[in-house]
Amino acid sequence: MKRLFLGGLGLLFFGIIGCAVGPDYTGPPQANIQKSWTEANTSDKTFILQENEKIRNWWVVFNDPLLNQLIETADAQNLDLKIAIAKVSQARAQLAAYWGDVAPQINAQGVVLWGDASAGSTISGATSAFVWEIDLFGRVRRQIEAAKASFEASQEDRVAVMVSIYAEVAQSYITIRSFQAQIDALEKNIHSQKQLLHVINSRFQNGLATALDVASAERLLSTLEAQLPPLLAQKRQTENMLAVLLGGTPEEWLKTLNAFAPIPIAPDSVMIDAPVNMLRQRPDIRRAERTLAAEVAAIGVVKADLFPSFYINGTFNLGAADAATLFQTPISSYSYGPSLRWNIFQGGKTLNLIKAQDAKAMQALYMYEKTVLTAMKEVESALTGYLQAKNQFKADTQALEAANRSYLLSIDLYESGLADLQRVLENQKELCNIIGQYTKSRGTVAINLVALYRALGGGWDPKNPPQIPEKISEREIKDALSSTSNSKQELRK
Repeated sequence: MKRLFLGGLGLLFFGIIGCAVGPDYTGPPQANIQKSWTEANTSDKTFILQENEKIRNWWVVFNDPLLNQLIETADAQNLDLKIAIAKVSQARAQLAAYWGDVAPQINAQGVVLWGDASAGSTISGATSAFVWEIDLFGRVRRQIEAAKASFEASQEDRVAVMVSIYAEVAQSYITIRSFQAQIDALEKNIHSQKQLLHVINSRFQNGLATALDVASAERLLSTLEAQLPPLLAQKRQTENMLAVLLGGTPEEWLKTLNAFAPIPIAPDSVMIDAPVNMLRQRPDIRRAERTLAAEVAAIGVVKADLFPSFYINGTFNLGAADAATLFQTPISSYSYGPSLRWNIFQGGKTLNLIKAQDAKAMQALYMYEKTVLTAMKEVESALTGYLQAKNQFKADTQALEAANRSYLLSIDLYESGLADLQRVLENQKELCNIIGQYTKSRGTVAINLVALYRALGGGWDPKNPPQIPEKISEREIKDALSSTSNSKQELRK
């Protein structure tokens, strides 16, 4: 009879094993995606739309070997990336833990009892028990499905950090080069002003210039010199920030970064992806989709509590008068059989939990749709920002050429006695301001291009995702613990 019952239960198990309660997640919902970027249609050959354009290594468009090196260093040493990798390892372990619920759960316990001489010296015993949940209604399978989607979402978190770090490294590096160019131009202007002041002083000594001319030249020199300390401070602060992104100390990189180099130049035309490709490229959209999948699967986990849970249970007992012969004796007793647990009445608790999980799934759906819309807004804004930065740089270039001509002309007129010194100083001051704006806007073009690639989700290839280590190496853990110990010792000092 027992065999017949268990056999029928087995047939029932294999017949229903493919059935799991709750909705089946069939894929990401259809998103409201425009066919093309608005700004790309209005610009003149600035943006070239190409389907499936890979933007994995977007930083190579700047043709700057040091920038390439910095990106590689950040990829290997950035601590935010290491934290994200550790979180992925945690999610992987949690997923593996859920898989343990599929297998039978076995536990054992042993006992050794001592009695008096009349009752015998020792009695040893061991008991082993097992329980196996037959997942008829898919509670465990839905739990694993939700955990797998959550694990995949954590992988997208890691990719999002990677995309962000690459962009921040590039923007910090370009900002440093921009400050260098502004400082270099300002120092040259200060040197020129000092030479001009020397000439004015000589003319004043000879009665060819007034005290007002000298005072005006000195005021302009002081104004220029006052602009230098803030630029130096901002440059050093940016270098410190870049060092943190690279996972090192500022002194490790100061010598390399202090070597003067021009601002990276953005290409004339930029290759961009079609809007539909943004869905697979941007990690925040992919994460939102995986989160939605996890919440949908969780509905089945809660809904399974409406149905009974079936188990196969068993115990095996060993007994011996001596511990040394415990495992040499046959099983003294055993028992096995099915069991059932069913929450028949809970005051509507399960039904309300299902409603709550349905609401969570709807929140995840709306969050996915919002993430898509936000991503489109960011790309369109980045396209506009890059295009307008190019237009501003073009206007600043023309303004620089005009200011330089005006300054040179005012010097010629002054030397010919057709213009006073005040006009020369005014033109020189204007030229200095325009040189600073020109240099800054040149860097802004490159920085805005980086922002565009970041908005597009560039910095990785969805077809070849970054490899996540199976576990954190023992050496990395020891190094981290050693570093923590040293920090505590320094704090005590």
